[in-house]
Amino acid sequence: MSQVESGERGAKVRFPPPLVYLGFILLGVALRYAAPLPAPGPRYLALTAGVALILAGLWLNADAWKLFVRTGQHPAPWNLLRSWY
Repeated sequence: MSQVESGERGAKVRFPPPLVYLGFILLGVALRYAAPLPAPGPRYLALTAGVALILAGLWLNADAWKLFVRTGQHPAPWNLLRSWY
């Protein structure tokens, strides 16, 4: 059954995703100015934590990409060309 036949218009989200991202960015900016906290400890600990967070994000991205490929979906749903896999 295609999307037109089913009568559905897509994902039923309460807020458009770009607004969610914008909201969290604004929340982060507000928290930064409301409670500026200095980074305690040596600088190498902050850099190590930052690198660990970046690596965790890359790992999650790669894992999601593998899931898309395994299920036969394209990571960019608006892209109709499926010749990449």
